Amino acid sequence: MGVRALVLLSGGQDSTTCLAAAIAAHGVENVEALSIDYGQRHGKEVTAAQAIARLLGVEWDVVDLEDVLLSTSPLLSDASLDDVRGIVAEPGAPRRVEQTFVPMRNALFLVVAANWSVAGRCKRIYVGVSEEDYGGYPDCRREFLESFMAMVGFALGEAGPPPILECPLLHLDKAGTVKLMRSLEVAVPRAWEALGLSWSCYEGGERPCGKCHACVLRARGFERAGEFDPALEGIDGG
Repeated sequence: MGVRALVLLSGGQDSTTCLAAAIAAHGVENVEALSIDYGQRHGKEVTAAQAIARLLGVEWDVVDLEDVLLSTSPLLSDASLDDVRGIVAEPGAPRRVEQTFVPMRNALFLVVAANWSVAGRCKRIYVGVSEEDYGGYPDCRREFLESFMAMVGFALGEAGPPPILECPLLHLDKAGTVKLMRSLEVAVPRAWEALGLSWSCYEGGERPCGKCHACVLRARGFERAGEFDPALEGIDGG
């Protein structure tokens, strides 16, 4: 039996790519996916996560934390999405904390993932965070991830070694993430198809809005990677 891995699967582009990377590294039989419903603005990502896990043949579960996190972020409140539309910063631009940032969200998700990993004897946790996203999320930084895992080690103490945190997208921009997913098709033949099921838009409509930061970043990544986004096939001429 190989090393088991738990993937935090939001249903978005990055976590879907992360899931494919985990399958390529450990084999589909040794990978499970965990989604978290934290009361986000819409449920399309969680629905997408379930479909992606089913397509790729991995065990999937969801944890309901709907009433745990509080935030003025439009992802968790009735605040308008108007302020998260339009142009996003280019690489190298001064960082800012985005209005969609939900304080302590990634910390909470990682606590749950660490608990599930130890209880289920998974040796790896995969998370699709990226320092190069230019989105202004301080809990995607390498320093945060390293300090968090040190805390996990202290929290477990003599109960056993903490799982190892794998962040295969940490130093990739969106174009690099697209290229990585394309390369994973050899080991995970339906990886690109799974990417077509992923949902990144802050809105929960029938199709991506094309205007929010998540949509703009995703579109830029596919354009710079020289690929057509499979999620837009049948919508934008694909």
